[in-house]
Amino acid sequence: MDDSFLDRLKKEGIGKSTSHLFVYRYPDSDQMSPFDREEFAKDLEKSGKKVGELAFYLHIPFCSSICSYCHYFKQGIGKKGEIEAFLKGIQREISTYSQLIGKELEASSVLFGGGTPTSLEANSLNELMLFLRGSFRIPKKVEASIESSPETISFEKLVLLRQNFNRMSIGIQDFNDRVLKECNRNHDKEKALHSIKEARRAGFESINIDLIYGLPKQGIEGWKNSLNEVEAIQPESVTASDLRVREGTAFFARNKEEFASDKELIEMHSMFLNKMEGLGYKQLFPYQFVKKGQRMLFLENQWASGEYLGFGPSSCSFFNKWDYNNVFPTDKYLKDVEESGLACAVGKKLSMEDQMIRFVALGLKDCKKGVDKNIFKKKFALSLEEKFGKTIALLESLSLVKQSEKSLKLSRKGILFYDSVSRKFFPKN
Repeated sequence: MDDSFLDRLKKEGIGKSTSHLFVYRYPDSDQMSPFDREEFAKDLEKSGKKVGELAFYLHIPFCSSICSYCHYFKQGIGKKGEIEAFLKGIQREISTYSQLIGKELEASSVLFGGGTPTSLEANSLNELMLFLRGSFRIPKKVEASIESSPETISFEKLVLLRQNFNRMSIGIQDFNDRVLKECNRNHDKEKALHSIKEARRAGFESINIDLIYGLPKQGIEGWKNSLNEVEAIQPESVTASDLRVREGTAFFARNKEEFASDKELIEMHSMFLNKMEGLGYKQLFPYQFVKKGQRMLFLENQWASGEYLGFGPSSCSFFNKWDYNNVFPTDKYLKDVEESGLACAVGKKLSMEDQMIRFVALGLKDCKKGVDKNIFKKKFALSLEEKFGKTIALLESLSLVKQSEKSLKLSRKGILFYDSVSRKFFPKN
């Protein structure tokens, strides 16, 4: 990708860097007002929403160590009493929602994320899943995913978890011990490879591995080596995220020259796309590939603006046209849950304008389906071109999107700048 093209993109506010923001909602969290629970409850009662499908996300904030790049809410593993208080609190929150919206809403998928959920004992995680099952309708064969880190899982633990979870996501990040040390990871390459084998031996037929490109001491060659390890492992799915250096992380204070340049990030992303396509994997999203027959139902739901409820500190929800997230840290979360059963911090009911922006900005992340023009017109009573024609024309002129009569999708170039492209549909971008 030549410099003149990148300069042209830059003039339009489109680029790829370690400082750009991840698009997972609209509006952004910092633009949200304090959550109005009374208005939320009234709106819910008025809508009479009691049936349908939605996904569930449970945020488990505990970690065996704090990674240098992680900008999500997390904390050290803590004492037994702290964990017990957390489990009691999140169960109370689940019960409150069950009473508020009823038990007839059926789960389309369940994700335990964090943090590192497997920092907790398998019995605690299984009990939490069983509690969720007792509070809502969750089909026996629902996609039940749990995130993990190699140092937190053993064969015995995995066997127990397989009783209630059928998809294991393992945070590897890189296969070079020097790079892992820079990130303050608690595992090495040998442990990473062993954990994948043990997950397979324990009966997990769907294993995802998470990688990050752009890390210190990684470089182009190091990233190539990690992709070669993926080829040898052949997991069911692979997630490769670009490094985000955010305030509040250990990396934020480091010299920017220690990280990959914008051009290197583009090259690394391209290497990932080429490698996975060459191995016969199917691309679902800009940074995720799956083997034939595999899916990522939680993310499919999220990028389609489907509904989901988040439990736990800092978790996000999108339900009944309300987009909101919980308070954190954990002690504040537990205090709020104890007092009212919920811990919603900021959020709002989305206007029709908000919903249209959200539908397109998130829908573009589905590389297979893209934004369905017919669904857009049915939902919002006007065409995609009528609403966003100028933005689409600009992105087309930059070869970042492609469209047909039925859909609008990211082009191959657009995939490399997916967050920046999505933000072009935000106001004042």
